[in-house]
Amino acid sequence: NSVPSVLIVALGDSVTAGSAAQDEYLHDEVYHAQLKHLLEQHYPQCVFSVINAGDNGQSATGGIARLERDVLHHQHDLVLIGYGLNDAMGEMAGLQTYGNALKTLIQRTREATSANIILLTPNVMPHYENDNIPEKWRHVTEKFLHLQNDGVLAAYAHCAREIGRKNHVAVA
Repeated sequence: NSVPSVLIVALGDSVTAGSAAQDEYLHDEVYHAQLKHLLEQHYPQCVFSVINAGDNGQSATGGIARLERDVLHHQHDLVLIGYGLNDAMGEMAGLQTYGNALKTLIQRTREATSANIILLTPNVMPHYENDNIPEKWRHVTEKFLHLQNDGVLAAYAHCAREIGRKNHVAVA
């Protein structure tokens, strides 16, 4: 008897990479590692593997450029696509580019594979200045606060949900 196996590829930005600080990665705490752990608990008869294709500073458009190399050539079963934080730096003017990039990532993945796809909305940024903001991000804290508090990041999350709905893709 062969053991069933599932290959998950996580494509995204620094959140997907698991970046915590300068040259520090939280390999066990990153969301896809947590998903793998939960799946292993629920399906102990199956082997789960995850390829981390996260890249610091990456936008959804940059993900398109890496799609073939980092995702499509693997015989994967599930693709997690997580972008939005870096894209949101482009303010509302970048929203259409972000949405179009997500659509392209979905379309190209579907054309090349039979993998399931899950889009991830961008996670929240700080709501207020605080001591938990890492030193390396202090120089852009004001920008982060604006994106979070003035609805820009919410618009990107809404866009991801709408792209998922229109393309029949699950969104987390």
